[in-house]
Amino acid sequence: MKWLCVIFSSVVLASPTKNSIPRSPLDYLSDESVFEGGKSLSANLENIRFSPHPETQSERWVLDFSDTDSKEIGKLAPRFQLRYVKSAPHNKFILELFSIRRNKIQISEIKKLVQKSEWIENIVIYPPIAEGEVALEFILKKPVSFKAHQPLENEGRLVLDLKSAESKHNVKERPWTKTKR
Repeated sequence: MKWLCVIFSSVVLASPTKNSIPRSPLDYLSDESVFEGGKSLSANLENIRFSPHPETQSERWVLDFSDTDSKEIGKLAPRFQLRYVKSAPHNKFILELFSIRRNKIQISEIKKLVQKSEWIENIVIYPPIAEGEVALEFILKKPVSFKAHQPLENEGRLVLDLKSAESKHNVKERPWTKTKR
């Protein structure tokens, strides 16, 4: 039992600090990080979009949410947590969404987007554990630097920009992404 407590304490103490999601893009990050955002309101998960940017050797992934009553896209995001995890054999992003009324994402469409991506190997959408909770796992082909933000002008979007981790151009280590010791 004593060893179990020691192991649990090590895992808890090594977790990155939770931070509010930036409202505008910051510098690219490469450390394990946890961001939280959205509002404690129900929303629909409408779409995942992808756009490659060969000129900057980056790509953008956007998740669109809609209001459950008006069905208006881009106005409201549910409460969420986005975590960047460095792990073997693949690094990944884990996105937990709370208060999702409807998930309108089609697996066949995700597979088409993933085939075009330089950085994402697979996107797994897990079945809800509790009503309204949805988890997505973005499994990476190789390490990345990233920018994550929830735009002020389009609160119902979550934006994730990816580029090579080897590219040190405009990549910052943030003091608040360091793990607790």
